Amino acid sequence: MISQRISLSGMPGCRKEEIGISLAQRLGYIFINLDEMLDGLRGGILQVNESDFDDSAVGVMESWLLDRCLSLNRVILGSGGGAFINERLQERLLRETFSIYLLAAPAQLLKRLRRTSANALPGYQGELRWEQIQSILLSRQSVFEQALLTLPVDNGDVPALTDKILVQMLRHQTPGGLSEVIS
Repeated sequence: MISQRISLSGMPGCRKEEIGISLAQRLGYIFINLDEMLDGLRGGILQVNESDFDDSAVGVMESWLLDRCLSLNRVILGSGGGAFINERLQERLLRETFSIYLLAAPAQLLKRLRRTSANALPGYQGELRWEQIQSILLSRQSVFEQALLTLPVDNGDVPALTDKILVQMLRHQTPGGLSEVIS
């Protein structure tokens, strides 16, 4: 039996949304982009400037959002940071979901991010540089590597990557302490 809650984590540009939507379609689940939802709470729904938030306010919103999402079944949660970086929320995601880290090489991330938007990485203005991507990746690497599965995403189309995830999930049946890199 496939887990009722799946989380995909990784750097912006690692194809979380594409893979999450594909996986959701295959399983009949819903996909929720936690980062977009959090951005919506910050600026859209609450209509407040981001500068009005401090780290504790963002943490409260992340916790509230994660509570709502984890109350659902048949859900895939995508997060590039935020909830997965906060230690307490990270522990919840690892404990309550089948967690998958989507690993992309810095060069591929930079290429994808430059194509998408100058605002793809919060806090970075203008053209992204190699050093910025490497720095962010290194700061998050140890957190991401705690996921149950690690899937390199640089080579392969989305359907093939989705198949790899499903095969590995069926092998594991339920989340546990095992961490594995999918080749």
